[in-house]
Amino acid sequence: MLALTWVAAAGCVPQPISPELMEAEQSRAFDEARHREEEAKARERAAAEALAIQSGRRAAVEFKGHLSRTGSVNFRNWDGKSHGTDGDMDLCFLRDGKVIMIVNSLVRLKYVGTYAIDFDGKIVMTASELGQPWPPVAVMVLRQGDRCLVLHPRAYQEAAEELAGFWSFRMIPAKEARWKELKD
Repeated sequence: MLALTWVAAAGCVPQPISPELMEAEQSRAFDEARHREEEAKARERAAAEALAIQSGRRAAVEFKGHLSRTGSVNFRNWDGKSHGTDGDMDLCFLRDGKVIMIVNSLVRLKYVGTYAIDFDGKIVMTASELGQPWPPVAVMVLRQGDRCLVLHPRAYQEAAEELAGFWSFRMIPAKEARWKELKD
């Protein structure tokens, strides 16, 4: 079966198109559509990255301002909600560059380390007592949430869906922070 096409000149008769030419034309049209779609996705990614960087910068400024006003910035996993289980974790960043991680297990564990924050909201934490960075929370990304600052591990995007809530740290009031309960 041959497809027909019309030649633009008036009074011309339809010309048959070979199946090969038709397939080539369809392939070209498909490739063009796919290329346009990929370009649109690339533009969306670039815009999202620019917004994330801008959010990170605003969050870093807010973090540093809160730190200078209050002396500490406190975060809790599970979107800032305590579950009272061995999965609860608090991070407390102090003005002197120390970070305290409280992990609820069978007993409450306390780890002390240091941190550095850069201009776009990336926080890198280390703990000499562990002898290495704290995986998976060693590198965190600070962003401005809808109500407060939010902290995610840089590898958050790779986390399984069921762990997404666990790795979402939200800023909590200093009065809720657990780090002061533990003696050094």
